[in-house]
Amino acid sequence: MTAETSKAIGMVCTLLFQTSVDKPWLIQDDAIIMNAVNSIDFWSAYRIGRQATRYGHHQFAIRIFSMLCDRVSSEHLYFWLVSLCEMSQAENCLMTKTVRSPQGIVECASEAVTYYMKAVSALKAATTPQHSLIFQCEYARLRSEVLQAHLQLQLACSCIKTSPPPAIAGSVAAVTRDELQKCGRVVMQIRKCAKDFKTLADQYGSLYQSVFDADPKTLINIQLLHQGCLLIAQAIDKISQHNQGMGFNTGEEDILSIEYSK
Repeated sequence: MTAETSKAIGMVCTLLFQTSVDKPWLIQDDAIIMNAVNSIDFWSAYRIGRQATRYGHHQFAIRIFSMLCDRVSSEHLYFWLVSLCEMSQAENCLMTKTVRSPQGIVECASEAVTYYMKAVSALKAATTPQHSLIFQCEYARLRSEVLQAHLQLQLACSCIKTSPPPAIAGSVAAVTRDELQKCGRVVMQIRKCAKDFKTLADQYGSLYQSVFDADPKTLINIQLLHQGCLLIAQAIDKISQHNQGMGFNTGEEDILSIEYSK
């Protein structure tokens, strides 16, 4: 197959990915995409896999990267493809739309965290003196920890139903002068979640400083992740601590109090 044909197939697949965002795939369409990928050279197939991840079609990326893993000539390229496959597996878990119950959400998030931990290990194995993957490892690690933080927040909130306040909760609240202690252990768990998100926001800030010379889209993405963690931390803080005057200092302007001038 000529290079022009491979390029054309890549462009058609990319166009299909773009037009099929948030839309279900038919089985025959799935087969057509994979048949096209199998008919072109490995580099073009890799590029299609990257486009699949970009537009959220991780089910294709998993199959493409898995296929390419055993067709590379070096160990670090093998582990690089393994890491991409594991991250695609993780994101595919998070995009499962059939999950509705809280328990199902927890299971999907836990599975995604496991895949991301495997991806980080693979990225470390793919590192060579000529190809340092420090940023990639840190970015994937933070993604895993953000998912863990969300998972812990979900579990903490479920404590309201599974762990009612003990009989001495009122006395504890009086002694500590913290009225929210009447709600039981859920308060301390939610406060810990706020600290975890604040720590993640700080780590994203450090990552931003370390890659100040990256492309603008990458910097914007890291900024959004930083602000997202900070926003969740401040929202939890408003609920669980702010009325007691014990909220932590984020060192930045309170996002929830920003007033935009018209």
